[in-house]
Amino acid sequence: MRLVFRYEAEKEFLNLQAGNRSLNRSRPSDFSRKLKELGVDINSEVTVTAACRKIVTEEGISAEEKIRQFSDGWQAVDTDVFERLTKLFEAQNDDTEFACYLSLNERCSYNTQEDYFFLNLFSAEPNMVCIHELLHLFTHKYIKLNISPQLYNEYKESLTVLLNLEFGDLIEREDKGYLQHQEVRQYIASKWDEGTSIISLTHSLLTDQKFLELLSNV
Repeated sequence: MRLVFRYEAEKEFLNLQAGNRSLNRSRPSDFSRKLKELGVDINSEVTVTAACRKIVTEEGISAEEKIRQFSDGWQAVDTDVFERLTKLFEAQNDDTEFACYLSLNERCSYNTQEDYFFLNLFSAEPNMVCIHELLHLFTHKYIKLNISPQLYNEYKESLTVLLNLEFGDLIEREDKGYLQHQEVRQYIASKWDEGTSIISLTHSLLTDQKFLELLSNV
């Protein structure tokens, strides 16, 4: 497995639309509001793409330099990240290629069908964000639950507490998660044993009445 970094202005529209539909935040992103203030129709792929190209040019942003910067930083952790993820999800470390698309938007989404996610061009903790998003992609791929999309969202977001427990030496700062998930995160952390797989943890939690109540009350 490997991760590659890219920038395509055409992808900005997809990230903008997905980010504004986020289950974890009720208001539009700051970038979305900025585009509106500039008179950009945020529901038009053509105008959003053109606006993003203009911003990149006028603000002198070098996507190529950002790609080099983030790629260099990622290479130091790449092997460890995928070795740990495949172990945690009881998966094979195959030739899957994941893509990280850089974005002007501070709110970044992911696509489970095409194995890609977004990273803000000015991120100060790119490795943490990348591992966080990869954890989401692995969760969707290897954990299938017969629960509502909302509850699944609460679970996969709460699982990111494991970044601190299993990837703490590879990330720039602690992953704090969303305020609404703090109780569930703490409970997951209390049930986590080093070396345990996320698959076995999930099976255990699904029979834990206290956990199910916490998850339902998010």
